[in-house]
Amino acid sequence: IDPLKISVGYHTYFDKSAGWEKEAVDAGQNTVDNNFFEIGLGLQYDINESFLVSLGYLHANTGVNKHYQSDLSFSLTTNTLGLGGAWAINDVFKLQLGGYYVSYKEQTYDYVEASTEIPYQKTYDKSTWAISLGLDIAIGGKKK
Repeated sequence: IDPLKISVGYHTYFDKSAGWEKEAVDAGQNTVDNNFFEIGLGLQYDINESFLVSLGYLHANTGVNKHYQSDLSFSLTTNTLGLGGAWAINDVFKLQLGGYYVSYKEQTYDYVEASTEIPYQKTYDKSTWAISLGLDIAIGGKKK
């Protein structure tokens, strides 16, 4: 829909059949309950021939269980929001600015210390953000 571009996506990863039991923190345990999937939506609006803005959202749903999680590597369900913009300075140079924020869904698991049989909990959580600045260079000029 000119000047608006809409993108929708769904991705699934067949983790259940990947044989990740070998990677389990508790050796031999099944680490995956469900396949990982993502659902995304992106919007780009061309303000004019020189400027555009964009907005995107991605929900990623993990399928691993507590046997996969460790202090060094863990997988959590996420929601990501991205914003961006671009300025076509001329037919050769385009300046781009973007950023995103990822919110991870906190996950708490119950464990029992094997040697003492004392119960405890571990909570996995984090958030991530980034910004970027880029310059596109079209050698020979912009394609019409």
